[in-house]
Amino acid sequence: MILVIIFWIIALCVNGSITYFTGIYNLWYWDLIMVALLPITYLLVVGIYIAIVAFISLFFYSDKEITKPKPISAFFIKQSFRVIMGLSFIRVKRTGMENVPNDTKFLIISNHKSNFDPFPISYYFKGNIANVSKPSNLKMPVYGNFIKRCGYISMPRDDDFAAVKSIVKAANFIKNQITSVVIFPEGTRNKTEDPILEFKSGSFKIATKAKCPIVAVSLANTDEIHKRWPFKPTTVYMDVVGVYKYEDYKDMNTQELSSMIQEKIKEKYLERTKA
Repeated sequence: MILVIIFWIIALCVNGSITYFTGIYNLWYWDLIMVALLPITYLLVVGIYIAIVAFISLFFYSDKEITKPKPISAFFIKQSFRVIMGLSFIRVKRTGMENVPNDTKFLIISNHKSNFDPFPISYYFKGNIANVSKPSNLKMPVYGNFIKRCGYISMPRDDDFAAVKSIVKAANFIKNQITSVVIFPEGTRNKTEDPILEFKSGSFKIATKAKCPIVAVSLANTDEIHKRWPFKPTTVYMDVVGVYKYEDYKDMNTQELSSMIQEKIKEKYLERTKA
């Protein structure tokens, strides 16, 4: 929200300066025109911001493994996600956020229907949220450099040894109170008509190794964003359907834990999409 407010202020100042220094304020209809042009000025400001961020990212590139998220990168990513949601006309309705722990790091488990899924989670959860992501995301121009510095963890789908290393890294991030982590245990974006794909139980080893709380999140309607934009806004539902302390699941194996949380998320997802 901080960047959104700043961008609107800059856009207002730019249009106000043009109106004042050109003298067109003497013509009443030009005041109305400049107000009407505010959204266009806002988009230009956003474009300049993207260009600046792209330039800055050139100095962020590094092959070194990130052991601690960089605050400045975390700020830019979180605020940029808010800008993108605004430009995409996304309204996020949230429930259950009051149950999220404030005194410890945790693992977030969520369903995955859209490329927009990380945005509301990363923005609305407090602090930095490191995503477990496919390797190609960390190699994207500009975006990849920033999310890597936020502690995003690469997890290949076809390399079991590397996947285990990623799980250990994610668990250590949480255990050592470095950052909370989100993983989408379906393993890939759900492009089918099924409400949810089978969860991969190995994802839950992050929690069992870190002995941390698990926050189960249901996301609904994110797959509608690209269908409705730019003519209609999209209401996205982000529901925290359960918070599980280590004591709640320590006697369960990862398959039992996976099935329980998958069912909770699926139940809420169906409730939202059928409403």
